[in-house]
Amino acid sequence: MSALNRREVLQFMGVGAAAVGSGAALLCPQKAEAALRLESPDEEVTPDASSERAAWALMAPFTAGSAIAGMRLVGVSGVTATGTVNVRFEKPDASRFTVRICRRDPSATAPTPVACTKRYELFVANGGKGRKRTDEAEGVTAMCLANVVVRNELATAPLAVGTMRERWRRLAKR
Repeated sequence: MSALNRREVLQFMGVGAAAVGSGAALLCPQKAEAALRLESPDEEVTPDASSERAAWALMAPFTAGSAIAGMRLVGVSGVTATGTVNVRFEKPDASRFTVRICRRDPSATAPTPVACTKRYELFVANGGKGRKRTDEAEGVTAMCLANVVVRNELATAPLAVGTMRERWRRLAKR
C-alpha cells in the first residue's frame, strides 16, 4: 500500500463516497471485540455496554464482518477510557488498523482528521499524532466510514466522546 499525506488522502474523498453509496462525509474546513482491547492497550474500554450499542448504531447497517472499502469491519468499542470510540478493521493481508471517532473540535489549532461529520472527527490511528503519513487504503476506509456515520448520527443520541486533544491529555496523565 502506498502512503499519502492528509491533503492527498482528502483528494480521494470521491472514491470513499462511491464505495459506500449515496451521502458524503463533510470535510473539516479547519483542518468490540476483545481483539480491539488487546491490540490497543492504551485504550481501556469502559464496561458500559450501552455505549458499545450506541457506537454500533452509528455503523448501521454494518456489523462485524461487513466490508467497508474492501476492509473487514472487525469490531467497534464502546467509549474508551481516553474518550474515543475505536473501529477496528482488517486488511486483505490480515493486518489490522483502527479508526478513532472523536467529538468534533472547532478550534483552528485542533488536529486535522481524515474526515469529519456534523458531530464527529475520524482519525486513522497510526501512532503519528498527525505527523505520520496516512496509508491510502486506511484513509479511504475512514472516509467511507464517515459516510456511514453521516447517515446515522442525527438519528442516534450523541456519543459521550472527547476531542482528539482531550484524548492526548488523558494519555499524558497516565
